[in-house]
Amino acid sequence: LFRSLPEKNQTCDIFLKNTAKQKFNAWSNISKKAEIILKTEPKNSTVFIDGEEYGNSNTISLMPGNHNIKIRHYLYYDYSLDVDLDFEETVDLGTIKLKPNYGEIEIASMPKDAVIYLDGEEKTRTPYSTKIQSGTYELVLKKYMYNDLKAKIIVKDNQILKQNLKLIPNFGTLQIATNPG
Repeated sequence: LFRSLPEKNQTCDIFLKNTAKQKFNAWSNISKKAEIILKTEPKNSTVFIDGEEYGNSNTISLMPGNHNIKIRHYLYYDYSLDVDLDFEETVDLGTIKLKPNYGEIEIASMPKDAVIYLDGEEKTRTPYSTKIQSGTYELVLKKYMYNDLKAKIIVKDNQILKQNLKLIPNFGTLQIATNPG
């Protein structure tokens, strides 16, 4: 019937004897699909094939042809590859390990209990420790009766950035002495 199959999801016109022209999707009737087997690390990464989300499946059935596979996980770099599958072919990609796109920050202040802002967004109070996406951030610490402290911090993959910051008082003492009289 076909010299070659049309592209995936493409329809073609066919003419059957004594009937009108009909649209036909050749792929919908193919039962000889191909399979991709893959595992991801971290385990709950999301798998996308040709832009469509497949969750975090280990075995995925697909139509034969060329497919783009993209794997995503928060705080990790995306991973992408192209796979060309034949009829009834099973391709085992093994375990795909995503590279971390995060570091850790540990922020302490003297005095403690200063409010932390990262890129203008209030986070919490000092002391504070968390994993955060790699990149450059504007750190601001605020505490009543102290000058705001502003700093640019650079968080790098797989590194711990420790900041122990001293706030400058914005208050003084006033002594009043009087002479009776």
